[in-house]
Amino acid sequence: MSTILDISRFQEKMNFTTAALRNVTAVMVRCAYGTAKDAKFDSFAAAAEKAGMPLGAYMFATWHYSSVSKDFASAKKNAASQTQTALSFLSGKKITAPVAVDLELESGAKLEFNKQQLTELTNYVLDLIKKAGYTPLLYCSVSWLYDRLLPEQLSGPLWLAYYYEGAKEGSFPDTKFGKLLQAQQKKLVLWQHSSTGSGSFYGAGSKFIDLNFGFGFEKLIGKGAVAEKPVPQPEKKSLYTIRVKSGSWNVRQSNSMDTPSKAIIQGGKVMQASQKKNGWFYLPEQKGWLGPAAIESWSYNRSYSVYTVVKGDTLSGIAAKFGTTVDRIYDDNKAAYPRMTRDFIVVGWKLKIYK
Repeated sequence: MSTILDISRFQEKMNFTTAALRNVTAVMVRCAYGTAKDAKFDSFAAAAEKAGMPLGAYMFATWHYSSVSKDFASAKKNAASQTQTALSFLSGKKITAPVAVDLELESGAKLEFNKQQLTELTNYVLDLIKKAGYTPLLYCSVSWLYDRLLPEQLSGPLWLAYYYEGAKEGSFPDTKFGKLLQAQQKKLVLWQHSSTGSGSFYGAGSKFIDLNFGFGFEKLIGKGAVAEKPVPQPEKKSLYTIRVKSGSWNVRQSNSMDTPSKAIIQGGKVMQASQKKNGWFYLPEQKGWLGPAAIESWSYNRSYSVYTVVKGDTLSGIAAKFGTTVDRIYDDNKAAYPRMTRDFIVVGWKLKIYK
């Protein structure tokens, strides 16, 4: 009998070699709680990869809490921010199994959205995960699925929780929730049947651990997942404002008088330079260097990084990565990309992210 585990920081430690010996075929590791990274995600992901254990991830969402989102519009914005931030945590990890969004309510939390609204928001998040290149998955309890969502309208496969003592792989209990579970068999890929598995038996540091049966889950490993997704490395640059002396000046191919002229500019102008080296300034528009003799004055402006937009990016996600805001990125790049909106960017655009 094969088992799929789901773990988080509450497991404290995890021996994936031991788990493999107990017929664990994959593990789902919590990568995020809201926009915060799970404290054990990086170490668990590295250990799973080292042990050759297929790895998936799940993000615990809070965007649907009434204390977080006051209305549908803010919930959609917060859903995008939380999802993109969680996806950024996966960069560089060997994720070969699905990526799930975990929907539930903690003690004291409230939900104000109706079934139609929450279903639409859930599909929106599943689509963001899919666009990022991963197989999307929805985690919730069986009761949550029927009480708070419209199951027939959900776009992704399901990972459902229903704890039942004596659960057997490949069959469903003859109970109310067992029958509801069976009704979703076409979409069901994981059944979380216990939260009281022996932690030590499976190599965990916690007393208990969650246990799951797979329904074709193994077929999803390596399909629609991103293996070792590279971390986009922003190019760090600085910006300078220079005033050119009166007269005519050569812009040269490199920062040397011995190289050919590329253009001639007239003095008295104020221009932007992106590099300064040995007194020379690089002018991006002319694609050449202006020597120190031509410079009347110069000043150093804000430094910035150049970030290239990749598939699955949103401005909110990029803002979260760099510790800035959507409005700042939008204002600094709108002139270069007139089509940009706060909800629309294009793969390949090179955005200036100022400190």
